[in-house]
Amino acid sequence: MCGRFLLESEVEDLVARYNAEYSMENYKSGEVFPSENPLTVIKAEDEIKLMPMRWGLPIDNSKRLIINARVETVDKKPMFKSSFLRRRCIVPANAFFEWKSQGSKKLKHQINKNGEQIFSIAAIYDDNGFVILTMDSTEKMKNIHNRMPLILSREEESIWLDTTTDLYMLKSLINSPRFIDFHIKPTTQEKEHTLFDYL
Repeated sequence: MCGRFLLESEVEDLVARYNAEYSMENYKSGEVFPSENPLTVIKAEDEIKLMPMRWGLPIDNSKRLIINARVETVDKKPMFKSSFLRRRCIVPANAFFEWKSQGSKKLKHQINKNGEQIFSIAAIYDDNGFVILTMDSTEKMKNIHNRMPLILSREEESIWLDTTTDLYMLKSLINSPRFIDFHIKPTTQEKEHTLFDYL
């Protein structure tokens, strides 16, 4: 799963990285939690745009949020199928976080992508917000967690954002092997409790 990520790049760097439009002067940078509104990358009217969007889709009328969708079932589940076909976005990130169980404790680890300051996480959205796609972890990540976000290559980014990409191409993309060079380092924090631990 992916329940926390980091985005602290300057707006100018994000605009340059994605060749995107952005009309606001700044954004809230730093560690991103579910229910917050980080910047996402979408394609609208043939233009690439940076747009704040809520992380998480509500479950019925409760306060609980779904924040991830599995690549194995995203094209089948009614909640996700339409968005997967027509409303895909990218979540820019500098790192993501996972917690590794060590005895009775869970220790926080920061995962960066070597050689790429800003990388792209695949996501889908609707009018309420977005969810991050997750996949089985690569060998290096399995030591930390059995799931990880689906990270797009630069070549895949335009295919993912293109609303005309067909189902066959999309399924081929999300199921293709990932060979990603991660840099994984523990932080000094144990797992913090948030609102979502009690819902």
